[in-house]
Amino acid sequence: MQRPRFRTPAMLLAAAVVLAWVAPERPARAEDPVKITPEEFVKEFKKSSRAADKKYKGKTFELTGTILRVGKSPVGYPRIELRAGNDFSGLTCEVTEKEPWAVYAPGQKVKVVGKWPDFPVIPQLADCKVEAIDKSPLVTRTADELVKECADVRAYKKLVDSTVLLSGTVAGKEFVKASGFTHITLKNSGGKKLICRLLPSEKEVADGIKEGQSLTVAGRFAGGSDELTVDSCLVVTKK
Repeated sequence: MQRPRFRTPAMLLAAAVVLAWVAPERPARAEDPVKITPEEFVKEFKKSSRAADKKYKGKTFELTGTILRVGKSPVGYPRIELRAGNDFSGLTCEVTEKEPWAVYAPGQKVKVVGKWPDFPVIPQLADCKVEAIDKSPLVTRTADELVKECADVRAYKKLVDSTVLLSGTVAGKEFVKASGFTHITLKNSGGKKLICRLLPSEKEVADGIKEGQSLTVAGRFAGGSDELTVDSCLVVTKK
């Protein structure tokens, strides 16, 4: 009969060293992001913002959705709002990109990775990074190109309500106190007055705009008969 082996403390220590060398400790894995739809996010938040805050505090989210609007928060933070069931409000994503309106547009499908905010008041995410899933519907035109294209009825109808990235030379500026909008007129060779209505959030930027300078804006082409209007405009400064 084989006699049992007795393991001394020295033998046990040697075995532990060997195991540690063969199977080193694995580094801790980052927690996987919460994957949820914008509709589910908003529904859960509205059901109980306190319960949602307790559940998701410190969490990172990954969502896929369709852009409802692109703009700025009341305090000037760039943001993208994802559709969440209606045309009036959605899931607000404060983004790290400085001028998302120069890249993305309503109707575009995107993936967003962001964090649960420190003090949530509305359904929103903070520090969001955005990745395009499909092509941006932004229509890029110069003032001359836009006015010329609008002379064709079919082209004009196709452009109305599209989001345009419009560039041109400033011909005039007027601040409308009643609405808070600043109206910028762009020069063109088509014989039409072309007005870009800058949002009130752009007032500080608008104050520095001078006649004769080059300007690029992003906004909704509203069309018009006597004059052409691009509404709800944001200034694009990056090249």
